[in-house]
Amino acid sequence: MIYENDQILIKLNEHKNPWIIIFAKDKNLKEFSDLDEKLRNFILKCVLICEKTMIDYFKPIKINHAIFGNEVPIFHYHLQARFIKDEYYPNPLWGKKLRQWDEEIKKDEFKKILANKLKNLTL
Repeated sequence: MIYENDQILIKLNEHKNPWIIIFAKDKNLKEFSDLDEKLRNFILKCVLICEKTMIDYFKPIKINHAIFGNEVPIFHYHLQARFIKDEYYPNPLWGKKLRQWDEEIKKDEFKKILANKLKNLTL
């Protein structure tokens, strides 16, 4: 867990690529349009902080954004750092693996940096 308040949870997905997921805690919120304006704006502020921190720290060629919830029907937002040499590029990270990628991505320091940037945010 990187950040949590009474409305959202931000965590790093267990994947080789840096992959952040922002979850709404209210299980009745399934679509972006279900969020009230205050929560939508707060989540977008978190998305921008997460994206910029991923770019600054990991130096990816692209950050992928996704909002879907076919298997987890609660609102959540994905941010994924992509690299030309990653195992799936240019396919999505849940797609077919195309190659072996032996580079180790160090995430512990990143989690601390991002948590520090998010810690004082309020809804």
